[in-house]
Amino acid sequence: MLEERVDYLKKDSLEQVQKSPDYLDSLDRIRNKLRLSNFIFTGKTISIQKRKESINFRSLLSSFYYNTVEGGVLNLTPSYSKRYEGRNSLSINPVIRYGFGNKHLNTSIGINYNYGKKYPKSVNFSGGKNVFQFNNDQPVPPFLNSIVTLASTKNYLKIYEASFFKIGYNTSFGNGISVGVDFQFQNRQPLNNLSDLPSWKSNPDRAYTPNYPVEISTSNMQANKASIINLRMSWRPGSKYIELPNQKRNIGSKYPIFGLTVTQGLQGLFSSDVYYTKWRFSMNDNWNLKLAGRLNYNVTVSGFLNKTKVFIPDYQHYQGNQLILSTPFLNSFQLAPYYQYSNTNKLNASAHIEYHLNGLLTNKIPLFKKYNWFFVTGVNALHFAPESNYIETYFGIENILKVIRVDFIQGFEPNGNKPSGLRLTLPFFNR
Repeated sequence: MLEERVDYLKKDSLEQVQKSPDYLDSLDRIRNKLRLSNFIFTGKTISIQKRKESINFRSLLSSFYYNTVEGGVLNLTPSYSKRYEGRNSLSINPVIRYGFGNKHLNTSIGINYNYGKKYPKSVNFSGGKNVFQFNNDQPVPPFLNSIVTLASTKNYLKIYEASFFKIGYNTSFGNGISVGVDFQFQNRQPLNNLSDLPSWKSNPDRAYTPNYPVEISTSNMQANKASIINLRMSWRPGSKYIELPNQKRNIGSKYPIFGLTVTQGLQGLFSSDVYYTKWRFSMNDNWNLKLAGRLNYNVTVSGFLNKTKVFIPDYQHYQGNQLILSTPFLNSFQLAPYYQYSNTNKLNASAHIEYHLNGLLTNKIPLFKKYNWFFVTGVNALHFAPESNYIETYFGIENILKVIRVDFIQGFEPNGNKPSGLRLTLPFFNR
């Protein structure tokens, strides 16, 4: 009886403590600190399940950058999404960007709506004022560029500023066919490096490069306006679908995906300065070789039919990489400078081939079999002018701790140089 009475008093005392104002205040402070740490380090997603809504905030840590044009940068990119019945959904993505060095504030917004009863469709709009890389596919990660710029005086990021708007439409017709069209306008303004850039004693002889692609230009871009229409089509023969009550879903095909894109610069529309016609044809697929592994490939042919008036953002760009972290192997060149092979040639051709051996050989090597490591190898090739080719071969080990990959890359440049290097694929860091 005495022990039961003691236990009751302990429980009663604990309940009184938990209900006390001091305890509740302390608990609230702890919760607020946890919420604040999420916003700072990991980001935060707020979901309203009943309304099928969510709001996402990127971590503040990943929203701070540094570059030689804007100095310190705060780039806030919250997003809102709402799901409706079927495949209908809405997403809204505002951007607030401020450069503390050049004192420029840029704001923009993107809106996308997905719908379609039988086949998927979407409409999208974006507009405002923002900073763009000269390659609008954004090959240089801003956060990693901040590190190498501050630590090694290497400023790979090359940017310009533009007021813009863009509207697009995408739809599928079944039989593996999808088409899309978008129109965009940019009022492009060149930007220059700040005059008071930091100089590090560890690299006293190294200077920052100008804020334009020095590989293909000796001066910065002139201010210009660009009205551009982009037409896209993709086709996967033999596509199979599953029938649901109110829609059809594509479940793939044994044939590759063929894609065609035509981009036209429209001179005169909204005082546009550009006038060119650019095209690109692609073919890609992945083959399941069962016990022999998996083979993926991506082949493209592209060029300019007309290049009367072209500025650097309109060039045919290829994804390079000058950082230790890898970029997608089937879409990029791991050792190429970012703008080294950008051009306005009549004809270009590229091929990315990657072979994942899975357990084909490593199952016979005790250490590799124990930790479930696999081999991967491949080749990237680019033909951009008569007798001018750039080639990379690579060999790597993947599935290290389930998510890490390490590759050794060997390059072969047109001038005879043979660059080499390592590339790491890490979760959360690679795009």
